Amino acid sequence: MNWKEIKEKYTRPFEIFQNWLKQNGWWFNPIDKTIRSDFGRWPSGRNYRILYDFFDEQGIHIGIEVYRRDTIMEAYYFVFDVYEKKADDYFTDNICYPDRKDCEEAAFMKAFEILEEQL
Repeated sequence: MNWKEIKEKYTRPFEIFQNWLKQNGWWFNPIDKTIRSDFGRWPSGRNYRILYDFFDEQGIHIGIEVYRRDTIMEAYYFVFDVYEKKADDYFTDNICYPDRKDCEEAAFMKAFEILEEQL
């Protein structure tokens, strides 16, 4: 995740996220851009479970779907959609991502954008 971009672009949602982290025993380390707790560092890389939990509590639900590109090769792609409970509205992305990490990061950026619009 590009935390610098999120912090600059979605200031208020980022502050809400930081407060949510603190309430749940975590904190954002601005130096190395990691999320930590008393038990150590949040698993980085492909583990975004904490962001799903955060957005679920905000009424913004993210779905990631995987599709097989064709039947001959083992090629897959990922797409996402975001449901905003408050507006009872769906956003579906039209981009096919080559891996789950890229798709999740795009989905979380969209979720931060939606949260910014709500505030």
